[in-house]
Amino acid sequence: MANIEAIKSAIVDKEEELKDKVRKEKIIERELNIGKVCEDVANVVKYARM
Repeated sequence: MANIEAIKSAIVDKEEELKDKVRKEKIIERELNIGKVCEDVANVVKYARM
């Protein structure tokens, strides 16, 4: 029974690790999107001033 509990615990730990990675990737993706929008706005402003 101890082996089953250890396996269950390892599965739960791995699941939490993967969920954390997904959260981090989503945050990075949002930051990249924000950076792209800022770059686009800066280009629009730059060309509008010309």
